[in-house]
Amino acid sequence: MAKPYAEAAMLATRLQRARTVKRLSYNALSRLSGVDPAQGFRICRGDFRTLSHNVMRICNALEVELPAGNEKSAVINDSDPTRDRLIAELMATWDQTAAGAKNIKQLLAVVRQIQEEANPAK
Repeated sequence: MAKPYAEAAMLATRLQRARTVKRLSYNALSRLSGVDPAQGFRICRGDFRTLSHNVMRICNALEVELPAGNEKSAVINDSDPTRDRLIAELMATWDQTAAGAKNIKQLLAVVRQIQEEANPAK
């Protein structure tokens, strides 16, 4: 089960401020983030409990980072917080299409190859 994100109100304030500074309507934010305008409005006013992929997409579109030290609050499930943050970031970049999934898979294969070349098995 997803843990509630304790800093939702603070993050929402930062999102709303960034949206205002960038002079983005919710429709423009939707185009930038790939999140429905109504969902973007809901997220920017703090009406969310967890750091879902839509929340992360809004954060990425507005270039708002999570406050340092809140990784435990960002846990999507009860496993490793670092792993869960990585999954959230990955989900935020995926456009939820088969082609997008294929592109991300290819990119990850290249990253894996680079890691293997940099750290060959001993």
